[in-house]
Amino acid sequence: MKILSDALASQEQLLRIEHIEIASGRGKGNEILQVWNGMLYFEVNVSRGFDIGACYFKGLPVSWLSPCGHVSPNSYDPTGDAWNKGFEGGLLTTCGLEHAGQVEENYGLHGRISYIEAEIEEKRITEKEIILSAILREVKVGGRYYVLRRTITSPLFQNKICIRDIIENKGFSLSPLMLLYHINWGPLFLGSDANFSGLQGSWEFIRGTDTSTRTKKFPDLAEGTFEVISCADIENTDNQVNLQISTKIIQAEVVYDAQQLPYLTQWRFRGNGANVLSWEPGNVSTRGQRYHKETGSLTYLEPKESKEFSLTFQFT
Repeated sequence: MKILSDALASQEQLLRIEHIEIASGRGKGNEILQVWNGMLYFEVNVSRGFDIGACYFKGLPVSWLSPCGHVSPNSYDPTGDAWNKGFEGGLLTTCGLEHAGQVEENYGLHGRISYIEAEIEEKRITEKEIILSAILREVKVGGRYYVLRRTITSPLFQNKICIRDIIENKGFSLSPLMLLYHINWGPLFLGSDANFSGLQGSWEFIRGTDTSTRTKKFPDLAEGTFEVISCADIENTDNQVNLQISTKIIQAEVVYDAQQLPYLTQWRFRGNGANVLSWEPGNVSTRGQRYHKETGSLTYLEPKESKEFSLTFQFT
């Protein structure tokens, strides 16, 4: 690849960061970073949590994009499951930070962080990697105040994207910290040839009508199936979790620290035009704040305390 790079009149044919703004539609005004690292193309939504939307490897779409399309953060609605009215999907949607998971009293679905605009700190291409970093503030006057510092790196000419998050409680009171990384796999991974590894553990069926769906391939699920399963003891080696999903033409790998993210939730939905498989590593499950309070498993941040989380995607 270096030989090709040296022969080009402009390296921007292979390595580029484009900062664009959507001009019309529900996502009007949203800022997007379009990124080419020489092997991967992916988009970072500056206006929506600095999350990763579309992602392509070898020209193939690996992420699932919702029918909502791009949606302005001004559309955020905290009631019930209205979060879904602006759920864009993408390779990574962040859920949290005061709340993540199911709808419950005082909290809508999955929190606010994916609807918060980021303040870009850095976007550059070095000799080794692409670096993107930003700050997000989830804050209410007289309420809780979280700061998320996110850095996304991607080594040049490699099939890898790395996310590093530092979350700090900038407020003056003890605050719950609930974080889910909502990973959404596209149609390439929904066929009968899709295989999984690294998902060993004690899975619990949380939502759905038929527990036998746990062992079924996606094409064998009945139309309208929506199942949610959760695991709090996912298999790992030296605290490193390595999840893989593969087909005959592509393999995706997700790596993270089990101490940082001890829970893993998987949900699948099979319906007309909305087929999707999602993994959600998190420091909580999707059961909500009440459940984690009652079981003593809710994480808190002291004032000025911070915690670090990381996640890596790789494609072959």
